[in-house]
Amino acid sequence: MYNVSAAYRTAIRKNTRKYAWSGVVTATDGKSYPFGQKDIVMGSGTLTRSCSGDKDLELGSVYASELDISLFTSVDRYTLYGGSITLAFALTLSDGSTETVPVGVFSIWEATRTANVLSIKAYDAMLSFDKKTGAVNGLSRTPYQWLRLICTACDVPLGITEAEVSAMTNGTGTFTLVQTDDIKTYRDLLCHVACVLCGVCQIDRSGSLVIRQFLTAGAETIPAGRRFSSTLADYITRYTGMYATYKVGGLTEYFHETPDDGLIYNIGTNALLQIEDDTARHSAVQAILDRLAAVEYTPFEAELPCDPSFDPADLLSFSGGHADGERDLLAVAMREASEETGLSVRPAAEGIFSLENLTVEGHMKNGAWVPGHIHMNVTYLLQAESDALREAAEGVKDQAQHEQQR
Repeated sequence: MYNVSAAYRTAIRKNTRKYAWSGVVTATDGKSYPFGQKDIVMGSGTLTRSCSGDKDLELGSVYASELDISLFTSVDRYTLYGGSITLAFALTLSDGSTETVPVGVFSIWEATRTANVLSIKAYDAMLSFDKKTGAVNGLSRTPYQWLRLICTACDVPLGITEAEVSAMTNGTGTFTLVQTDDIKTYRDLLCHVACVLCGVCQIDRSGSLVIRQFLTAGAETIPAGRRFSSTLADYITRYTGMYATYKVGGLTEYFHETPDDGLIYNIGTNALLQIEDDTARHSAVQAILDRLAAVEYTPFEAELPCDPSFDPADLLSFSGGHADGERDLLAVAMREASEETGLSVRPAAEGIFSLENLTVEGHMKNGAWVPGHIHMNVTYLLQAESDALREAAEGVKDQAQHEQQR
């Protein structure tokens, strides 16, 4: 997540906000063309950034970010192929000042014109790594040295320090590249390096390569009022097993946590993990699994008000509902039952009694709009103490008689 001020966090969470997009288009002849909010065609402007495909984590992913935007401008489109475009978001704070969040630097690949509108398709520097590898087979390097070699060969800045890489999984080890059919470009090699580090590859907002790891703490909480819609899975995903192929030895090896009661991740044949020494190879792969096993998440789909400070691989927490983040659902059910009835209750059966996913349409509640969402209902069968139940029933009966007399 981009580092923003507390004032920004307050302003971005309001129901109404004042903001402006801006940027600069730079042509191949070196001329720059700044643009502002009024120059952007209404309804245009989409930015796609990914660190994983679909709903599963992907170690070593090397996805390029894509920007599509249409501008009112008379710039000659033929001077833009190979040029660049930068984008920024400025939010007005409560004191009237603005805080600007840089969004990214992108290379222009397509530029088409319709009347006075110029439509641009641009990608970040990840595509620069689509370059055939040189003589790298057999080289031994630390992960940081591999990253530096790759960035130098492809003329992309490296935005992460040696100390930061060393602090990651396997960050201080030395790994020898054993050429496989999977590595044809530096982008392929980059994928293998990031996998060894148990991370994903991203081009940051300044156009530099960074490695990010999936977070295990420090979630940004998104309450129901800040979601236009959301659909959450009814399960938690975690990995406790891993397959890795040692091609040189003709082995597919299995690694696991204790207890081994989660999903299995297959890292396949990693060209940097073809280590002849069994102990060293097993240690490197187990370290990847240990880091991955610390990551737990619930797959979801959601529409949120735009907040450009978010980055791929950030950790989000959705609040709302009775549980509101508490993982012991039986304790939540017993607490709710006691609060609603005043009774002392205990479980009448082990485990969940029923599980339902209910569609809730958007509606007003207490003067605020609640967006449409999926309500997950977990039901437990509880039993009240007989004396307390009798007293409660008599209290209800007395109240009903009193109402009739009135």
